[in-house]
Amino acid sequence: MISGMKRTSQNPRIPLGRIPAFPIYEHHERKKKMEQKKKERKITPVGEARWAHVHEPKPPYKDPKTGREKGGPMFAIDVYFDPKTDQAWKDWANDISRRISAMPQQYDKDGAPIKKQMPIKPEIDQEDRKTGRFYVQIKTKADYPPGVFDAYGRPIPPEIKIGNGSKVKVAYTENEYDAFGGGINFYLSAVQVLELVEYRAQSAAAYGFDVQAPPEGNDDFNFGANTDSKTLGSAEGIGKDDFLF
Repeated sequence: MISGMKRTSQNPRIPLGRIPAFPIYEHHERKKKMEQKKKERKITPVGEARWAHVHEPKPPYKDPKTGREKGGPMFAIDVYFDPKTDQAWKDWANDISRRISAMPQQYDKDGAPIKKQMPIKPEIDQEDRKTGRFYVQIKTKADYPPGVFDAYGRPIPPEIKIGNGSKVKVAYTENEYDAFGGGINFYLSAVQVLELVEYRAQSAAAYGFDVQAPPEGNDDFNFGANTDSKTLGSAEGIGKDDFLF
């Protein structure tokens, strides 16, 4: 008799020493197929990069109240698609959607169906309205840095930052899973940048400030002729206890 299987009030029809083989067989067959699919490398259609952490991993989320970190550092990139203009994306997304729909339906303890996990999500604007575009987040652990290449296959050095709006393709492997209702997630393998929008720190002028040309040969910070020590909060001026926030 296989360990852990007993004849109880919940399974009174299972004879001692025997259990139905098909659930275990199906489980192992499904697990084997999932492992095979996980190793198969695929490539997304061309999309728009957002929040690319492909040269340095993204730090884990830290709870502001407890200071505890959730998860670990990850290489990650969000890729946005517009179904109105990209037929290749529709075919790719429909294939993923069909395969998730074909996964066995799971139910909670009350018998209600558990919603399957779709990796393709709608873009939401600042007014909490759907824009009509969709995105996927593709990531991997910090132990597995992805390759980053240009359109000619040349490695892109870390000092060149992939900014929002860059046109990219992403090589990834799929991982099908049964937990939380079942679904598919993507592991990041490499990124090809077809059109680069290089990330650069914003200047003061980009934020709308009026700026003056600094005097030649003077690299000291200038806070203006009318600024005195009281404005800067020196020992004679405003102290830290004088602030209302």
